[in-house]
Amino acid sequence: GLKDVIAGYTADRLQSQKFAIPSAFGSGVDWSSTAWSVLGLLGSQRGFTQAKAATANLKRNVAQAIRGGDNQIEVGKVSLMLLVARARGEAGTNFGGVNLVRTLQGQLK
Repeated sequence: GLKDVIAGYTADRLQSQKFAIPSAFGSGVDWSSTAWSVLGLLGSQRGFTQAKAATANLKRNVAQAIRGGDNQIEVGKVSLMLLVARARGEAGTNFGGVNLVRTLQGQLK
């Protein structure tokens, strides 16, 4: 069905882009789109291999992935990475060496 087609496209796109969705606005990676792709695959219960590889890529680049264009930590991006961690069954306290829970708490003060 349609869910299979969409999940297949997402998994193929992640794999063909080395598990990092490129930015639509120029060079570089759109880490948020990569994270949403992981969440979509996990939610559809398809593309687990690609979701796992993309999550590993997010972890390797988490310091950049949680920052905006001004290089400041963004609550929404930290929350998105925390959603990925939780969807993968992780606590989010060591996501690529970053404690996302503590980082989010610090940003919300």
